[in-house]
Amino acid sequence: MLDELDLLDARGSVVIGGFSQGAAMSIMLFLSGELERLGIRRGPGGVTGFVGMSGWLPFRRQVGEVVSEAGPSDIGKRKAAREYVRRLLLLDPSSCDNEAYLDVPLYLGHGEIDEKVKLQWGQEMRDVLLGLGVNVGLSTYEGLAHWWNEQEILDLVNVFRQMVLVDKT
Repeated sequence: MLDELDLLDARGSVVIGGFSQGAAMSIMLFLSGELERLGIRRGPGGVTGFVGMSGWLPFRRQVGEVVSEAGPSDIGKRKAAREYVRRLLLLDPSSCDNEAYLDVPLYLGHGEIDEKVKLQWGQEMRDVLLGLGVNVGLSTYEGLAHWWNEQEILDLVNVFRQMVLVDKT
């Protein structure tokens, strides 16, 4: 991925995301700060957003507990979440101390009748992210199980347009 990002000019943008387990992995990457540690910038010419379809936040309960114990400051909550996730991933928690990546927008989509990854899990992930001050939105889709439909794809296209046009003039 580093090679692809190096090819971007100041007008290019990347949105990272996935479906189901791919969404879970993307959220862990989002929270870990590893992209920043690797020197991958955010904003134009770098990562401008994250998306997750039918996903969940691994270790949501534990991340939520860490966040609630961190106090009222968004910066303190973000730092606590980042350090916890980095320890889970066996990454040095002190090697990344900037939470700027959490300022890029995050979009979640989820089917209302998903039995594999329950809608409740997507809502709980959204709530934890909101507790970190993340700009996150969740769209739900009536009658949709663990898959995608035309409306979700149309919504993703609109989200991508907004994310890749961030800060462009």
